[in-house]
Amino acid sequence: MSPAADLPQRALVGNIKNPPCTLCRKRKVRCDGLSPCTRCLRAKTPVICTFIAEPVNDRRPQLPKGAACLPCRKRKRRCDGNVPCQGCKSSRLEDCRYQYDFWTEELSTKPIWRVEKETCVANASPQRQDLDRNSDTSDDISTVLDFRLQCRRNSGPVEPTPGTLYFVFNSTPMYGTPSARVSPLCLTNELYSLRNTFLAHCWQYGLNVTLEKREALSRGETLGIIHPALVNICQLVGYFLAMPGTWIAKWGLTEGEATEARAVSRVLDSPGSSVVHLDATTSMQLHTLFNMYYAIKGDDTRRVTLAHRMQAVYLESPPDIYPDESTSEVFGLPSLAACCPHTPAGEARAAFSRMMTLEIVGMLLFREEPMFDSSLRDTFRLLMVTNATDTEMNFLHAKSALLLLDSRSLVEEWDSAYTLESTTWHKRYELLIEDLTSHLSVAKTPLLELSFIHPAQILTLKTCILMTLAALANLHSLFAPLQPSSRAQHAETIDEMALISSSFVAEDYRYFEATISLAWAVAVRSVSTGTFLPLEEVNEIDAEFDVDGLPGPSQRSLDIIRGCNATFSRWFPFVKEA
Repeated sequence: MSPAADLPQRALVGNIKNPPCTLCRKRKVRCDGLSPCTRCLRAKTPVICTFIAEPVNDRRPQLPKGAACLPCRKRKRRCDGNVPCQGCKSSRLEDCRYQYDFWTEELSTKPIWRVEKETCVANASPQRQDLDRNSDTSDDISTVLDFRLQCRRNSGPVEPTPGTLYFVFNSTPMYGTPSARVSPLCLTNELYSLRNTFLAHCWQYGLNVTLEKREALSRGETLGIIHPALVNICQLVGYFLAMPGTWIAKWGLTEGEATEARAVSRVLDSPGSSVVHLDATTSMQLHTLFNMYYAIKGDDTRRVTLAHRMQAVYLESPPDIYPDESTSEVFGLPSLAACCPHTPAGEARAAFSRMMTLEIVGMLLFREEPMFDSSLRDTFRLLMVTNATDTEMNFLHAKSALLLLDSRSLVEEWDSAYTLESTTWHKRYELLIEDLTSHLSVAKTPLLELSFIHPAQILTLKTCILMTLAALANLHSLFAPLQPSSRAQHAETIDEMALISSSFVAEDYRYFEATISLAWAVAVRSVSTGTFLPLEEVNEIDAEFDVDGLPGPSQRSLDIIRGCNATFSRWFPFVKEA
């Protein structure tokens, strides 16, 4: 049969407004809108696409009407919002990024949990199958969780994993990693891509968990060693990270974000009613990520409310944030640099450090009053002394931000130094210089000792180093016009900051925190004013320390920092001044 004879049997997918297929678009010819079109049929081009998303009725709930799926957004093409969309169906096989051998209409009309349930039944024992045929299953979430629990018990013994274990249904322990028979739908839907988009940058947003929990979050496991709300919060942050454009917060709240935000809010509003027990460490992780999300969205009311609830959660049931007695830190032995926690105490310490970072960032950027009780800051300062060599990401970030805040307070006191005891101020000045120097060497340790570091961890370490160098430059600038040694140290610090900043590429600015703009602004501050400059004035500063024939910061270093500030302002526009 000729290709023309097959034309009446093909379905018309739309009118002239439908986008052309991939082949016609590449050849820049007119497409008739059929599936497959006439030109593709004559060219014998395969038009099979095996894209599988999470199906709910006929449309995906993750995106509002008119929005596009991830493949269409990356290809910059129109998407109809169906599952799968017509653009994925009409793509050639070599253009489709989801190349699997399974796709049936039967799967496309079933909820994802029901497909997983039928897969577990097929792999279960015959006695279990007879029992399930006679039982009346319900769509209630408790029934689904109960069935998945029983299916996993029938899959064989699983070795227990150390750490926090969650209990479901009469305190039954759930151990370890999921079964090896994972439904392919869990690995190909859009939520899987969103979770891993966030997990690729989770250290920059303050979520630092053990390797076992990161793998479970990547798979989207809702039973085991992680709380289901952590999966929701990862998908929530992944939604606005996947949005196109330069400013990630300029888009409104999509339907998918609203769904995930409601799921997390239900757990935080009534933790006792949750099916899975919510411990203090997980609650702090959820509160910090939720606080960061609303801070980026510009919702200050919810951000402050979550901060007060964070403090209440910590004071009500404080987790063990101190290292175990078996660790080498207690005995004074040198420990290997590690960017991620390995124990429950290390994970709790990472969550507590992130909580302190949010308060310090608000005090640095917006000059807000402290949101937490002073006892929490005293506890963190004690950790800075007892865990001086800790290289965990959140701890380094919080310590760098606190030292930058201390340097700003000390410089502001210099204006009224005539009414203070000069010896007291100078002692604090010298001690802070020593603390910053030792912390700078600790922050550089992972870059020197570890054989492999994730690229997102490298960016977080560079941010910590830049904040520490900015604090040093801020202190050295006080005596730079008078002392040659201070002027030389200030120039070296600025040049080192410019060297680190020049290694950033355009995509890195998308995931930076606003404190890095403050570090750049402090680096080129004016000595005579004694206060931080807004970002607009940073681009107007020249090498004004080059007086009396003594070397100052190079003009090239200042140009690099000015360029970094200008680039970051396009990605983070609402931070206008420090």
